[in-house]
Amino acid sequence: MRGSARTPCPSGVLVINKPAGVISKNVSRWFVKTFGSHKIGHLGTLDPMASGVLPLLLGRATRLQDLLLSGVKEYEFELTLGYETDTLDAEGEVVKRCEVKGLSEEGIKEVLQGFQGLVEQLPPVYSAVKYLGKPLYYYARNNRLDELPMEQFRRQITIDSIELIGFAGHVLRIRVRCSKGTYIRVLGQQIAKELGVLGTITGLVRNQTGCFHIQNSVTMAQLEEDPSFIREALIPIAKLPLEIPQVEISQALGVERLIQGQPLSMDPKLFENEVVGDTLQWSQRSQVLLIDGDGIAFGLGERSLDRAGRVMIAMRKGL
Repeated sequence: MRGSARTPCPSGVLVINKPAGVISKNVSRWFVKTFGSHKIGHLGTLDPMASGVLPLLLGRATRLQDLLLSGVKEYEFELTLGYETDTLDAEGEVVKRCEVKGLSEEGIKEVLQGFQGLVEQLPPVYSAVKYLGKPLYYYARNNRLDELPMEQFRRQITIDSIELIGFAGHVLRIRVRCSKGTYIRVLGQQIAKELGVLGTITGLVRNQTGCFHIQNSVTMAQLEEDPSFIREALIPIAKLPLEIPQVEISQALGVERLIQGQPLSMDPKLFENEVVGDTLQWSQRSQVLLIDGDGIAFGLGERSLDRAGRVMIAMRKGL
């Protein structure tokens, strides 16, 4: 980074395009080292060999992690057939090889379509999933895999769409949209097995996680070259495309009351865009993002209807 001045960083989300070869946690450490001490977290983890979308949550945005973790993921990956490594990706050691012949583009597409919908997966043994307080990779590295009750970790994931976008020699390029918790390394192994061969992930890019897309990301190199660019790249909390409504509390007194734990009664006419006929579209309690008169998010609230039909707003978590 040129110069020693550091750019003050407000709360929000910074969508980093992580380069291959960097550990996700080290992206957070790099940010703190580059921009100074800051409360920080990141959404999900990318394998070191993977590149692509890694959103950093800064400041008060760290309190929105649970809301932001849900949502579809999109990956493009390269699956090389003919061998398998102990880690199921190119960083591991080859443990098996096989001959590959007789594959056709039509046959591969047919196999891929069989993965659409609900799919069961076991996590790879080289993963951070924990058993008795230790990650699975601890057992793998210490030749203690026989101690693991692997069936205990079986999970269901959802494949929304999966398509072949390239096929040359023994290398398949695949795009997949899937639920959180999907292990692409395992998916590659499963696809290869259905094709009757072995396979290893040799390239992986995350294009999307939830509402964050790679076309809206920024590289670490860009921020090192021009630290002030963070002002343009950072998404403020109030601008995040959250899947919950926003409620503006324009009066400072109302904001203060909510912060102090006192509920507010609001005019139902303020929610006219949510009315069908004479009835609000929601009748149960629902979560909302609270915005003050300056457009700054200050909390997560709960919205409900009382018996008189009034809209009641209560503060549940400050930001």
